[in-house]
Amino acid sequence: GLAERVIHGPMLMATVLREPAERILSHYNYLRARARNPKLRSTPGLCTVTGRSANLTFSEWYAANWHRMPDINDFEVRLLVTEEAEIVRTAESASQQVGGVGAAGCEWAPLPRVTHAHAGLALARLKRMSLIGLTDEFERSMQTWAAALPGFESRNVKRCGNVGFQACARSDRASIPRELLQRIRRENPGSYVLWTAARALFAAQERALGAG
Repeated sequence: GLAERVIHGPMLMATVLREPAERILSHYNYLRARARNPKLRSTPGLCTVTGRSANLTFSEWYAANWHRMPDINDFEVRLLVTEEAEIVRTAESASQQVGGVGAAGCEWAPLPRVTHAHAGLALARLKRMSLIGLTDEFERSMQTWAAALPGFESRNVKRCGNVGFQACARSDRASIPRELLQRIRRENPGSYVLWTAARALFAAQERALGAG
């Protein structure tokens, strides 16, 4: 269940968001980096960048997989709407995906559509967070968190989730063709609702901490 239901009494919740198109590009680079390591070939989603898909460009990979891959389909909404069991299962489906390197298939469970209602629920949960961070403003994020939490150690917070890889640093949305960037924004509206809100919440958080 939600942490808000399980934990009774005071609690602190924090999250870091990244510009959605840049995060999707990072996921593509992450999978390609892992595909080069034979020891990591059980990674969910690896089949989308190996075998017949090994030479797909980022644009081709996105077009081939957006409709079925929760990691690149309004993922931020799916991650935050934990009260909606149907789309929670899709956020977890990458771990159940059967297509690894050499596998006969590369399939996920059916991917239910993210609705405006889901985006609204995710936005409400985002607004309940105690602290907001932005990957684009990572150092400033850690500074504000340190101001809010005496003794906070920013070295304990990962800039992004690509443990052992440099795919995060290489994933700059400035490298994404304009047409593709527009398509990603159009096809992931819920993620961009959350991204816009996160930036406003971050600015308000900085003002509040600066005031006292």
